[in-house]
Formats: sequence, C-alpha cells, structure tokens
Amino acid sequence: MGKLSEHIFWIDFVEGDSLMDRIHDLEQPGTQDELGLGRIRDYFADSFFPGTTTVMTRARYFLFIPAIYYFYERSGEKVGIDEIKRKQNELRERLETYRRKHGNKVSADSYGIIGSVSKERLKRWPDSIYWNGITKLGIFTKKEWSRSYYLNVINRREKRLYDDDDNAQDDSLQLNAWDFRYDEFKKFYFFKDNIFKDDENGIPLELLKSEALYLREKLSSQADSLYQFLINQKREYGEGIFWEIPGLPRFDDVRDAKNFSFLGKGLWLSYYFFLSKKKKNGKEDYFYDLFKKWYQATKHELKKWDYSYFLSKHQKVTYFNKPVIRSSDLSFLTDTYQNIFKLSSNISSILQKNEIHIKNREHFVKGDVRAKLFNDKAMEEWDGKIETLEDHLYEYDYRWQRPVRTIINDVIRGLKRV
Repeated sequence: MGKLSEHIFWIDFVEGDSLMDRIHDLEQPGTQDELGLGRIRDYFADSFFPGTTTVMTRARYFLFIPAIYYFYERSGEKVGIDEIKRKQNELRERLETYRRKHGNKVSADSYGIIGSVSKERLKRWPDSIYWNGITKLGIFTKKEWSRSYYLNVINRREKRLYDDDDNAQDDSLQLNAWDFRYDEFKKFYFFKDNIFKDDENGIPLELLKSEALYLREKLSSQADSLYQFLINQKREYGEGIFWEIPGLPRFDDVRDAKNFSFLGKGLWLSYYFFLSKKKKNGKEDYFYDLFKKWYQATKHELKKWDYSYFLSKHQKVTYFNKPVIRSSDLSFLTDTYQNIFKLSSNISSILQKNEIHIKNREHFVKGDVRAKLFNDKAMEEWDGKIETLEDHLYEYDYRWQRPVRTIINDVIRGLKRV
C-alpha cells in the first residue's frame, strides 16, 4: 500500500491535460516503463522540448485547435464537446481531401492527420492532444483554465462578442483568452466564419509563412528549450538524434540526457535478458549478445560520465513538485551503474550482479501481482512476446523523432515560403 500511495501522490500534482499526455505517452510503442525511469525521461523531454507529447503529429494543429475554439467564443453560440468534435471531424475531412488531391506534392512528413484511421470513432481528439501544448506555449493565455472551464465561460455569456460585420459588440465581453485577437486570427487563411468551409481543395497541413513566423516566436520564447537554436539553423532535420547536432546549447544537460539514455538501453537489455532466462523463450542468448555489443560500444563514454554529479544534481531539481531523481531512483541507478562500469568487465559477471537489482526494481514499480520476475503467475500469464528493439545504442530520444523533429521541420519549411 505504501508503494501505491507514493504513485498516487505524484499523479495528484499533474494538472489538466498534462496528466492525459503522460498516460497516452505511456501507451505508445516502446514506452513501457517496467523499470520506472519514465519520470526522468519525461523531465528531459519537457525541459528540451516543452509543450509536446508523443501523440502530437504536425505543427499546424497548434493553430487549428485555437481556430475552432475561438470561432465559438466570438460567435455567441452555445457549445459543448459534441460541437467541438464535429468541427474537428470536418477538419479531418478537409485535410484528407487535400492529401488525396496533392498526395505526391506534400512534404515528406505528410503523415499526421489525426483520426484518419479511426475517423468519428477516434478515442482521443486533437484538442485534448494539443491543449496542454497550446497553453504551455502561451497561445491560450488562461493557464489555470481547463478546456471544460473555458467552454463553460463561453456558454454563460448572454451576448455575442461580434456582430455579423465583425464589429465588437461589447469590449467588456472580451475574454482575452488567446494570444491574438480576431483581426490577427484572420491572417491564418483557413479561419472562416464557419471555420473549415467545405470546398474542393481541402486544407494542407503545411504552414503558411505568417503561421510559421508566429509559431517560431512561440517556440523560441520557451526559456532554456532547444527550439530557438534548432529553428535558427534553417535546415530540415532527417535521420539521427538531436544530441549529434553541433553547437547545441545546454551542453552539460544534453550530455547527461544522452548518457542517461545510453544507460537506460543497457538496463532494458538486462531486463529483457532476465525475462527471457526465466520464461525460457529461447531469446536469452540473443539479449546476452545485444547487451555485450551495447557494453562494448558505450563503455568508454559512460565510464567518463560523472554520474555521481548527475544523480546529485537532479535530486535537487523538481519536476511536478517532486525531485527528478528520488531516493529509490538513486539507489537503483547507483548500484546498476557501479556493477556495469566499475566492478567488472565480464558480461556474465555484470549481469549476475545486477539481476537482484533489476528484479527488485521491477517489483518496486509494478508490485507483487504484476512483476514478472517476482511473481511466477505473472510470468506464466505473459505471452513471452517482446517488442522489437530499435537498432541504436540509446533508449530514449526525448520525443525528438516524434513529434519534435516534424514540428520543427514544419516551421522551417513554412519560413521558406513566399
């Protein structure tokens, strides 16, 4: 019960859609957190790339969603979640129309139409995915307002904000909830009185230059993020990981994030090795060899890493009102790192020494019932399938490949437009 209450205590501090962002992040492929290191991963991701979550797709949704909500704010119409969903569904249809007509001319990142498979059966709509980011970037300025509260405020008003000629009816009705007023909003060409008016052309996901300029400003204003540097390089980003880009600011933090990601990979390979060993699924030698290759490729870098300073520093940094690295993280990371890089270079010996630490960590994170290395029944119920591992030395990319790289590329391409 003590372990469970600790996790509930942390969740209570996550407000609004950021909680749903964390939950949905964990539902994405490759994000299982059996060893409880996701908190440190998310701290670095939010520090480098604030306002993002893994289920985001394209930059233009940062403007699509405000357009829908602001339409209802100024219209005076009563609005509920069903109306918002209907507008988002109309948006999806128009995006799909454009893709059908211009499929071979759109950008390399032409994926990203949210709901293109599920359509009206979509479980998580674009506004819930992007709302926290819209607020974090300062596009929606009422940081303490949830979406539902904002809609309630709109619905309580008895007068329209604008008349049919776009003249303000009563300035006292202005909510000042958005970073821009209506006249500025009209610069985003897709914004119409009935918003996504149906026509034969559809709407592209690509940004106009005016939109890219605006998003560059909002992204670059995020203190200590990497956005400004990356956008100012004025080039699109392809394969590779962000810490390989020369000249990045926050060198020490980026190095620590990289090394933590490397270490995370080794811990995951160890965990998979012990799972396979206990399950007897024939993959024990496979993961042994992967761990050995990982160790040979990373040992020189990680042996030089001042991991003690890294751990100490991030015990003092808070994330959602708790230390980034808690006491339980400190002991686990210290013990496993020491066993891998300080006490032995023999692979079998390293794995043997870390087995008890990996087993205890999974038990701490998942509890008596769900921990497969601890509970024979949980192991028996497990089908023995292990997700495909990415062929690289790191475990965490901190949302770089999805969605950050695509969002930055969207802005850079938009800035190049006439």
